[in-house]
Amino acid sequence: LAENQFEEAVQLYHASQYLEKQTTEEDVILKDHANLRADTWIKFFFLRGYSYILVRTFDYKYEDPTSKREICPREMVVAPDSEEGKKCYQKTRTGYLILRKDIDNFFFDLSDNFSKIYNNDSIVIFKRINNNSQAL
Repeated sequence: LAENQFEEAVQLYHASQYLEKQTTEEDVILKDHANLRADTWIKFFFLRGYSYILVRTFDYKYEDPTSKREICPREMVVAPDSEEGKKCYQKTRTGYLILRKDIDNFFFDLSDNFSKIYNNDSIVIFKRINNNSQAL
């Protein structure tokens, strides 16, 4: 890894450490694999099973018409307050998002449905605000 990529990996490690302490096994977390570097090990950090964490992957993987890939992870990152995004949050019960700073977090910064709970040089974590179980 280049020095900058190494620093981003360290920043992601610290963010994951913080989030692991803030969540329980019942909490659902979404990470943005499309933009995070060195993120594949995060699922092992939480020790909640290999398939524990939800993952938004590269956009081209959602564009294959023959694929039955679930589109919710993409919608929850790129359009969190859209009708589809809201349905996906309800369906998956996702409460936390790990994003690379300054990529896609613009929508979350403007939303009344999410609160920034962690921020470092490379990573930002948002928590979904439940609004007393009202539909988002």
